[in-house]
Amino acid sequence: MPENDSDFDEFDISVEDEALFHSLTNQFDHNVSPPSAEVEVGVASPTLFSKAIISSPREAPGPSNPGTSLVPSRPGTEKEDNPERERKPNNVARAEERNRSEETTEEEADRLAMAKDSRPPIERFRTKPKKTLSVSDLTSGQWCELQYEYTLTQLPFGRRVKTKAMKGGTKVHEKLERQVHMPVKVTVTKHEDGFGLRLWNIVQGLRTLREINLTRELEVWGLVDGNIVNGVIDHLQVDYVEPKDAGGDAAQPHITQHFSSSQSTTKGGERRILLTDVKTTRLKPFGKGLPGGSALVQNRLQLYLYYNFICDMADGNLDLLDIFQRYSMDPDAVFSDAYLAQVAEVHPEIFDEMMPDSSVASKAASSATDSHVKYRTLREMIPLYQDEMRKAFPRGSRDIVPQATIEYRNRGSGEIVGARTLDLDSAEIQPHLDKYMEWWYGKRPAEGVPIEEAYKCGICDFAESCTWRESMDQEILARARAKLEAKMAQ
Repeated sequence: MPENDSDFDEFDISVEDEALFHSLTNQFDHNVSPPSAEVEVGVASPTLFSKAIISSPREAPGPSNPGTSLVPSRPGTEKEDNPERERKPNNVARAEERNRSEETTEEEADRLAMAKDSRPPIERFRTKPKKTLSVSDLTSGQWCELQYEYTLTQLPFGRRVKTKAMKGGTKVHEKLERQVHMPVKVTVTKHEDGFGLRLWNIVQGLRTLREINLTRELEVWGLVDGNIVNGVIDHLQVDYVEPKDAGGDAAQPHITQHFSSSQSTTKGGERRILLTDVKTTRLKPFGKGLPGGSALVQNRLQLYLYYNFICDMADGNLDLLDIFQRYSMDPDAVFSDAYLAQVAEVHPEIFDEMMPDSSVASKAASSATDSHVKYRTLREMIPLYQDEMRKAFPRGSRDIVPQATIEYRNRGSGEIVGARTLDLDSAEIQPHLDKYMEWWYGKRPAEGVPIEEAYKCGICDFAESCTWRESMDQEILARARAKLEAKMAQ
């Protein structure tokens, strides 16, 4: 089995999936106000810039986790302190066993019902009130469509269980983000509060890009066939391209090392913005075997979507009101006083300079009616977002290089082990997306991997029950038999 491709199957990819799973809009009712919970928001420091890091005010509802806090204590996970616990009466034990049996039967019935559901995947899993499509949704099938279909239909909440490798990758991403953003906690009591924090994330991320020439974990939205798609760009960095020389040849844009020694924006040359995606692997520095094949196709499609989304946002083509509607947010709902007070500790611009001096808490207390308080609703934040986009991308999408870099890091040490720069040619990448959307729309069944990539089946959780693998085994056997018969006939 080729080590390089299989090694990258268990990428953490980015913090994107983490944010989406714990996002304010999941597969359930968006209109029920959540209990108070804590999320993180960036706080300014002498050397670091701040940015909000969104997490859910509740965990996704489930039988063992009603969801109340960022790091919930899940019933049933605590170790038994006294193994010599009291024996239960027989009638109680039998009742509990019967209940467990009934629950198992119900789960099996749900799985059967799910298997018989003939609706297109996009209608079953990514249509309001369920969550939006993500960039991961539109790229995971490049590894194996059938595996992703099984993930959506057979696993809780349509997500794979995080492996040790995936957890290691997440730690690398978090460490990189902490180099740019310092988190603090903010309490949210309503869904609009949480979405407001997501917008403050973007605002602060764009400001960081202008101030120190780079930002990390920038959330983006875009449209694919009219469907709203969400993603998080790992890394944006400013570089400078020299003007054309005397011979008329322009210097090619290049990917510079992260955290360049100079953070000045007065460098010579044309200011360009470069997109980078971080992947983690077990490879060591200076090792061989960077991924290729289907893994690279998947990565290129991911970067292609990020590039198109950030370009549309830079050109002012993203309508936030459409985003609010898709997430069932009321754009005119006033943020809670507690939320405004805590965000104001990081962004004091919330309060008008003409407002009488007083504590932040007392200023926020009258936020619902006080005209001196700014950005009280999602609608009021739209001009702020638009202004920051214009400042970060003064020439719109022309500021963004139509290339992207994949940066490979060791998932244990975080060291860079390699990199690839890719051209984002729509003529080459768009057909892959178009074909995959056919499956989402139910125009064709999911496909498994070709025989040449059968090694993927060896690390697939669904290998034992995969119908595609069974048919592939039969095909291999038929080929071998035909080959043998042809040899014997000679």
